[in-house]
Amino acid sequence: MPTVAIVCRTPLDECLARQHTRPKTKQVPPDAVTWQHAAVPTHEQLLAEGWDQVHDAASIDLLHLALQRAATAAADPDPVHEIRVQFGDDLAAAFAYTDAGCEHGRFTIAGRDLELRYVGGEPYDRTWQARVGGTCDCGGDLWVPVGTPVELLAAYRDEPDDEAVCGRCDDVLFVG
Repeated sequence: MPTVAIVCRTPLDECLARQHTRPKTKQVPPDAVTWQHAAVPTHEQLLAEGWDQVHDAASIDLLHLALQRAATAAADPDPVHEIRVQFGDDLAAAFAYTDAGCEHGRFTIAGRDLELRYVGGEPYDRTWQARVGGTCDCGGDLWVPVGTPVELLAAYRDEPDDEAVCGRCDDVLFVG
């Protein structure tokens, strides 16, 4: 693991001035402050001690670092971001896509699964469907719209509040 030293150097006159704002019982003698200030190792000394990198805290561009981190996250987005937003962090941790197109996936906990599929739709429609038990007369799987953890639980129990859609023939059936 590479080691990085961040050095926070405060000018000596500022260190000495700060002593006057402290209660008398907490002040450090000026000669001790001067000695400690002089004892802060240089960049070269820290590198010689074995640090891989040494940076002065005042020269670190924090805005650049924040922008770089955001750009990296945008270039490599969270694959389950939509699941996380829709159903929460706990369920997102148990979710994995089962296809390359990120249209099918499942929650798996302790060997039990609940399958989901992405169906898109209008901005205010529920964009996910969960597979429920049973099949259509044509033999296709049945799916119900889900948009909350409560609806996921109802689908898992095969007690959805909504009509199911056949994944094969698109017939609408009431289940539950």
